Amino acid sequence: MRKRVIGLLFAFLFGAMAIPGMAGDGVGELAPNWILPDTSGKPVSLYEEAEAGKTIVMFFWASWCRNCKSLLPVLKELDANKGDRPITFYLMNVWEDDDPVAFLRRTGVTLPVLLQAENVAQRYQIRITPGIVVVDPERRIRYVRDPQESISDITSALHRVLDIPAAVPATTNAIGAPAS
Repeated sequence: MRKRVIGLLFAFLFGAMAIPGMAGDGVGELAPNWILPDTSGKPVSLYEEAEAGKTIVMFFWASWCRNCKSLLPVLKELDANKGDRPITFYLMNVWEDDDPVAFLRRTGVTLPVLLQAENVAQRYQIRITPGIVVVDPERRIRYVRDPQESISDITSALHRVLDIPAAVPATTNAIGAPAS
């Protein structure tokens, strides 16, 4: 009986200490605010963006991260297909050892970049890249990337959470040429 009580107490204490931002935890909870400068030095605040009615997608990345490079085209596609939905994608650069702005310029990515976002990553318990957190206009966390999710799973989750239909591939004939 004593072991069972100790086990329940242990589970309760550690379950109650779950921190928003941990993969799988925090969804539905109030997102911690942050203020970071963009590449021109202008401060950007999560709560000000939310108060303006925007959904914010925070993409924690680094230029050396292979999976981050795979997800950048997905984010570009989501941004291009969001229509009039008030969604802003922020590329939150972390743990960088190169010039992230030059890297993005070379890859043709023009989404807003926030540099040195390590403190924000820490507040959301992001420990690996890529990290993704979606916050709605009510400042509630709606999605946190689970480190076990594949690129395909992440893509599907973002389409679903952001309510952006997946792009329909062009129809092709048997040899792969566009159908007429």
